[in-house]
Formats: sequence, C-alpha cells, structure tokens
Amino acid sequence: MPVYLGRGDLDLVRLAGLASQDYARIWGLSHQDLLQSAKVRHFKRGLKRFFRSRQRGFTSCDAESTP
Repeated sequence: MPVYLGRGDLDLVRLAGLASQDYARIWGLSHQDLLQSAKVRHFKRGLKRFFRSRQRGFTSCDAESTP
C-alpha cells in the first residue's frame, strides 16, 4: 500500500524492516500528433515537477510529510 494512503488510517501500522519500494510509472495519454505540441510538453514538465516536489509526502513515513 502506498505510504500516503496508509498514513491516514490510524488502525494501520507500518511494519518495521520493510524497505520502501518505487511506485509504478504514471502514464499520460496523448494523440501522436500532439506529443510534440507546446501545450503537451508544458503539461508533462509541470506534472513531473509536481510529483517530484511532493515526493517526500508520498514516500516518507513521517507524520508531518503529508502531500
């Protein structure tokens, strides 16, 4: 279960000794003709920045690191 989902449930307890795992890739769908358009390129860059800037909130087990 992703850390950010389990963090909100007080009945769940994180098991000690388990290493964090990478999440699956996030896919964005676009028509082939639009892949190189400025709008799609800008959207992809913004989406990457969004998730990278909130990476700690998704992976950290600290109570303070909410996304």
